[in-house]
Amino acid sequence: MKEMKEKFNWSTNTPQEPMLISITRLAKRLGFSRHHVWNLIDRGEIPAVKSSLTGNKWFVPMSFVKEFEKLLEQRSKEVMENYEGDSK
Repeated sequence: MKEMKEKFNWSTNTPQEPMLISITRLAKRLGFSRHHVWNLIDRGEIPAVKSSLTGNKWFVPMSFVKEFEKLLEQRSKEVMENYEGDSK
């Protein structure tokens, strides 16, 4: 029992983040259109899986989304640094 308590934080009352995110929610989260997200999936730039439970719904792993967001943030910082360097 002690091992279970250490493995899971039972004291917090916050819901865990889902392991998968829908295409629509991902588009909203990233500020992209659904069409753009689908294009990225078609090109193999974003991994997606089709749910056997929900029929035709597709989902993207949250682990990928978090890494993708980190890359977007890093790239944004690089662009701003270059922009600020050009204006000096």
